[in-house]
Amino acid sequence: MANTGTGKPVPSDDVRDLLANATNLDEGINGAGATWLDRFNRPRRSWSGLEGEVDQFLAENEAEFRSFLDSNRVYGFATWAAASAAAGAGQLPVASTAEVVGDLGTYVDPITGAAVSNSSRYIMTAGGL
Repeated sequence: MANTGTGKPVPSDDVRDLLANATNLDEGINGAGATWLDRFNRPRRSWSGLEGEVDQFLAENEAEFRSFLDSNRVYGFATWAAASAAAGAGQLPVASTAEVVGDLGTYVDPITGAAVSNSSRYIMTAGGL
């Protein structure tokens, strides 16, 4: 449809600009095209176009997003031994988090030499928990 705007600057109180804006808004929201022209003949992305862009982005990034979710999953264990066994069996992906809750035992931190509670969060690395 031909643009019926007057070319007057924003804000305009001309009824022709009101009609142009209403027509353009209808096209931008309800039209099937990816873009529409505003009353100054500037291209604008339509709602349909934005939905298409989002759908395309999601389709292109789905695998990466799933991988991100898997690597950031928290695996819960009742004991350090269970977490360690799962890590040793290859059941924890690298960079995932193992959470041990309720294990009253301790282990010796290999760096500080301090006794540390088994109940904590651990990050799985290539070398283990």
